[in-house]
Amino acid sequence: MGEGPLKGLTLSRRGREIIFPSASMPRHTIFDSCALNYLFGQCPESELIENLEAARRFSTAGPLTGGVVLVNVALLGEVAGLYLSARQDRQTRFRAIADFLFNRCDTRLLRPLSPEDLKIRFALEVQAGGPANHAHLVLTPHQFKPIRAVFLQAKRDGLEKLSSDASDRKRRFAQEELGRKRYIDEFIEKNGGDWRQVFKDWEKDPHAFIDDWCRHEMKRSPSLYALPKDRSVWPSPRALPTLWAGRAYHLARLKEIAEGRQCDSL
Repeated sequence: MGEGPLKGLTLSRRGREIIFPSASMPRHTIFDSCALNYLFGQCPESELIENLEAARRFSTAGPLTGGVVLVNVALLGEVAGLYLSARQDRQTRFRAIADFLFNRCDTRLLRPLSPEDLKIRFALEVQAGGPANHAHLVLTPHQFKPIRAVFLQAKRDGLEKLSSDASDRKRRFAQEELGRKRYIDEFIEKNGGDWRQVFKDWEKDPHAFIDDWCRHEMKRSPSLYALPKDRSVWPSPRALPTLWAGRAYHLARLKEIAEGRQCDSL
């Protein structure tokens, strides 16, 4: 995607490149903890400054026209946790990241997704037959302004709230993943086989494998995904990026469980 410290449109937590549909959005970079660690990790101060400048040039003048950077609430909670740490090096890292995100980049915050918000997002994607309009995915500048102030002014109450929220989200995700694991365990108990057999088709065509699981989810919970009663007019799973990308992530983690990763390893 060009020169500079960022090599892909999106870096997953494990460093793999994932590209999400973005037809209705400006060209953008999605930051997660892996990407920020790459920029602000264990590098010397001189290298950190060099990376900051390279990233700034890349995000504002490179192939990402407009320099839009997307982050989510969970990531901001992890950044807030750096400030709350008693270790000076982490607080220094917090200040560098806050300056980068809120002074050097045109950062937009993706809307937090409660169950009700998810239903709205799904309905918008079904109606559009693809990604929802960009304006519906991010907070307005007015909504984002107080969150930006929390980081630039290091308001401890706000940072504690964001950090606690991120921890709660991780705990909820761990519980949900245990539920997904139990579902596959029950499927295997009923139908025989083992975890490796469940994921054997992944090796042939992972995208088709994800499609099949998405269709299964759509049939299980059509109202959740705002689908009409007539299945013949349902969109393809890949036309619903929130469903498809989320299911892809869940399945990738479950596949790693099949390969020996602990279910509660976040």
